[in-house]
Amino acid sequence: MNEEWFEFVGYSESQTKYVNIDDQLNELSKTHEIIEVHFSTYSSSDWNYLSGGTATALVKARKREVAK
Repeated sequence: MNEEWFEFVGYSESQTKYVNIDDQLNELSKTHEIIEVHFSTYSSSDWNYLSGGTATALVKARKREVAK
């Protein structure tokens, strides 16, 4: 199966924009088939969460087979 777990960390500028994680997922999808994604945001306070905080994605992926 050759499945691997990856962890991507970024930050949220608001509840709808997660910086860095989308770019990292796009890069991974060029070489891997993404199977599963677990996403979480957290902050040290409720106010920070509303204005931004840390975002983490745990991604299960499998390396794409190269055609011979």
